Formats: sequence, structure tokens, C-alpha cells
Amino acid sequence: MVTESGDVSCSPQVLAPVSGVPVVRTVIALAAVVSSLMFVIPAFGAEQPGDCQSFIDGVEAYKQKDFVTSQGKLKAVMENYPDSPLRDVVLFWLARSYYNNGNQREAARNMSTFAREYPDSPLLALVEDDLKELVTRYEKGELLPALAGKTIPAGG
Repeated sequence: MVTESGDVSCSPQVLAPVSGVPVVRTVIALAAVVSSLMFVIPAFGAEQPGDCQSFIDGVEAYKQKDFVTSQGKLKAVMENYPDSPLRDVVLFWLARSYYNNGNQREAARNMSTFAREYPDSPLLALVEDDLKELVTRYEKGELLPALAGKTIPAGG
């Protein structure tokens, strides 16, 4: 969001759809936010909070299909800013990044955490059916591939 003074804000209200909005409008709003990040990124300077910048960098890497970089940036938000107001959208995008990179276990673990911590989030309606199924399997304790066909126990 651009304020009256021309500053760019990275508030979670701007980055996440509003509760109660129909799914189609939510999808359109989410796509617009992600697409608009390419115009917003150059406007961010040193004065931006680190969690916001890391989040934006992570989503931008995701859009470029650079899932390893995306995961690193988004994990940095989780580790360095555990109380960030962006936690919900970070978990969502981190899970999707792992999912698209083939790490089923981490995808399911992060999406499970997201669903448990934010059960009323409209973003849950955007989760792919295959990823929802992985979450169900993960929560039942099934072994899921962590990377390239390797499996590890769901609890560790």
C-alpha cells in the first residue's frame, strides 16, 4: 500500500485477502497482490522491516520458480521474526514453495501449521487438493517424501 506521503507499507491487511470475501474475488485479489509485488519491490528501501523485505523477496523468488531461494527467504522470516504479523502468509507461501519443489513433508508440515494456527483464513480455500491430501496424510503420521523420493518419519 502507498501512503499519502508516498511511503510503501507491507501490512498483512494488504498482503492477505479479507475474511468473508468470495473465493473468486479472493483469488483475484491474491493474484493482484503477487503481481503488484514486482512494481513495489524497487520502492522498498532500508527503512522497510526485515520481515517484510524477506517476505517480498521470497514471493518474488517463488514467482520466478526459484523455490530454493523462496524457501530460504521465507524460512528466514519464520526464524528471525517469529512474531511477525506476516506469519500467516509466510506459512502459506512457504508450504506452496516446498510443494512445488517436491518436498512433500515440509509442504504438508507448513500447511498443517498454517491451517491449525489460522483456521478461518480465506487462503485455505486456495490450497491445492493434492496439498490438502498431503496434509491429511502427514497428520496421520504417514511417511512422506522429503526430497526426490527420500522418506523420513512425519514426526522428525
